[in-house]
Amino acid sequence: MRHLSLTLLASALLCTASASWGQARKPVAPPASAASASASQAESRTELEIDPSAPYIQAAMKKGRATAGEVLKVGATGDEKRYENVAVRVLVKEGKLQEFIWLQPFEKTDKGYVGYVATVPVTLKRMQVRMSYTFQPDDIVDWMYTDKLKKTMHGQFITCAQVKKHAPQDAPVLKKRYGLDCSR
Repeated sequence: MRHLSLTLLASALLCTASASWGQARKPVAPPASAASASASQAESRTELEIDPSAPYIQAAMKKGRATAGEVLKVGATGDEKRYENVAVRVLVKEGKLQEFIWLQPFEKTDKGYVGYVATVPVTLKRMQVRMSYTFQPDDIVDWMYTDKLKKTMHGQFITCAQVKKHAPQDAPVLKKRYGLDCSR
């Protein structure tokens, strides 16, 4: 159970670790040596499976979709003094394969939005870190941002659902350490 808890905490902080590249607006091709390193990282990394057919995950995705306008508004402000770790999570499908992918940063375009892959894809072969991905607001299944002034993390509905289902003892840790409130 402890392994699960650590994985959930890592998920909650996904974008915090990648904040330094959050200012980049264009994808950067990784060097050839980094591609093999990313592949080995993905293979050695233990992922917590997210079953989109599970009722508690479906409920979390419903909350994410219903409130996605909040993160889109925050992202549109560009207020880096107040907000950080502004990201959206989409469910990407590749044939029969599917994976939840975090996109950060993202911006509005004439075709919807474009975001950049912020997590190392494990299942999907065509996706790479920093690759651009076009999405619509309806594609968002989860989102997050941190309000620096209030020291609170918003969104993370899937993580909250996982915590409530599998590791409720970690909810106070998430709230205290990261300001994540799963009561919403």
